[in-house]
Amino acid sequence: GITHAIGLGGRDLSAEVGGISALTALDILSADEKSQVLAFVSKPPADAVRQHIIAAMKATGKPVVALFLGFSSPVAREENVWFASTLDEAARLACLLSRVTSQRKEMVSTGGVIRGLYTGGTLAAEAAGLLAGYLGVAADTEHHHGMMLDADGHQIIDLGDDFY
Repeated sequence: GITHAIGLGGRDLSAEVGGISALTALDILSADEKSQVLAFVSKPPADAVRQHIIAAMKATGKPVVALFLGFSSPVAREENVWFASTLDEAARLACLLSRVTSQRKEMVSTGGVIRGLYTGGTLAAEAAGLLAGYLGVAADTEHHHGMMLDADGHQIIDLGDDFY
């Protein structure tokens, strides 16, 4: 199972901030005996910050799944760090590294609409992109008031948008 989920916000990974919260979180999780596999999901960080975070991931001594949305790693793995390109891939890698042996059955669609309320743009953007693909529509590129997708009654909203 999941022992901790820490949200940092995209600004932490800017060159100006330097990933200070991300690095602190990695330190805390590396010291936590219950956290056996770490999964790190973020918007694209500044290049220098990404390299610094990857070095910190290696120093944890634990398996780490790293997903920097929009970053395509030239390698699948560096030491104890596995790179993913989607949330689904990151979750699957984390399960494999955790030696999870079973999954729940696929859910059956019962109709209705999807309302995704997110408190951060990273997960909201991926959800909007995936849902837009399934619906055959374009995701909203303007994100007015945090609206990442609004189609056929389905909505994905980023409540972490500056509007709120």
